[in-house]
Amino acid sequence: MHPTKAPGSNAFELMHYLEHKKDGREGVMAIKLDMNGFSSLINNAVRNQRISGVSICRGCPKITHLFFVDDSLLFCKVNSQECQNLIDILQLYKAASGQKINVDKSSVFFSNNTSDDRRCEVLNMLGPMQDTQHKKYLGLPSIIGKSKVEIFAEIKERVEKKLSRWKEKMLSVGGQEILIKAVAQAIPTYTMSCFQIPKSLCDEIEEMMRKFWWGQRGQESKIAWVSWKKMCKSKLNGGMGFRNLQAFNLAMLAKQG
Repeated sequence: MHPTKAPGSNAFELMHYLEHKKDGREGVMAIKLDMNGFSSLINNAVRNQRISGVSICRGCPKITHLFFVDDSLLFCKVNSQECQNLIDILQLYKAASGQKINVDKSSVFFSNNTSDDRRCEVLNMLGPMQDTQHKKYLGLPSIIGKSKVEIFAEIKERVEKKLSRWKEKMLSVGGQEILIKAVAQAIPTYTMSCFQIPKSLCDEIEEMMRKFWWGQRGQESKIAWVSWKKMCKSKLNGGMGFRNLQAFNLAMLAKQG
């Protein structure tokens, strides 16, 4: 938020709470961070060609920084000059605002075509920061490689682990239905709200649920008297109301607009 602008409705509620808080032994405070100044420093460096940023494809505008609620991402070329310019900007912002970077919670991402010598050079300049390919961020993979099946295989493993435990118990039909709907089908929901899961992986997860429903254990085979497609229909239409994972995935992504 700009330092001269008024806070939004949520901020006013918080300020009202702080102003009228009288109970409790410990007081509370609110700190307003001016990230607009930091953004101006980076934009000024771009105009002076001290930082070039990166573009995700040919013809796209270059990205130098992205600010989120609890994280900030800075982009530059992997060379000593741009790295030093970025360090100078951070030091200037620290001196002006009093805010210091927590290097223990900060890391560096390198593109795959970056040589080991360049990586070592930059890491030596940045100090304690580590070269970590953040496999997960908020429970989701931050970098998607060529194989989505491999990246999202953990979802299948989690579902399989749950189903294998339930197979050892004597469950009623109603109990099986609740476990599939409330637990097994809920496992991939968060991931599906952000990424499109491969159809093959959705089919494999649905196959495991189908086998669990019809009482298959281990390698034994039992007849599935009704197709899974029909079981995904609503109960009013003769189904069980199970989710079609692929259709559910597309519906979740459509909510992003």
